[in-house]
Amino acid sequence: MARMEDVLNDSGMDQVIDTPIYDGESFDQYRLMMWEVLRMDYPTKIDPKSLKGEMLRETENPAAYLHRQLKYWKQETEREPEGDPLMTTMFRNSVLEAMPQQVKSKLEDVVGLNSKTHREFCEHVTHAVEKYQKDEQKLKEQEKEAHKNSSWEGSGQKS
Repeated sequence: MARMEDVLNDSGMDQVIDTPIYDGESFDQYRLMMWEVLRMDYPTKIDPKSLKGEMLRETENPAAYLHRQLKYWKQETEREPEGDPLMTTMFRNSVLEAMPQQVKSKLEDVVGLNSKTHREFCEHVTHAVEKYQKDEQKLKEQEKEAHKNSSWEGSGQKS
């Protein structure tokens, strides 16, 4: 009962406690403040495993991926992932874990990556992913060309 009264006081509803005068009062005007107080007093317990980011798709735009992950974190935690140091670190680590190993290794070599601004972090990730995707595309084209040449030579035809 005492805790309920504290919540009612903190949410501006202290005037309605212990008096029937306000029984007809609409709750809507207090709803947002009530939820805010409840969220502060009873924060959502975050399970880091449930916030593990989806893996970056092979040809996915890295900026779109980062935007999608940021939106997902905001929705799941009801907080800004870049709002406090702990959330920032957790968010950025989940992004790094979702990267291909080559990208992850490249980003781990960046000095102070987690202490950079959100924009700088995103630029580093985007650059590393784009370079990786470009290298992978070149490798596939080279393999395709090598396969084509070996098929051509295997058929006994000369150029």
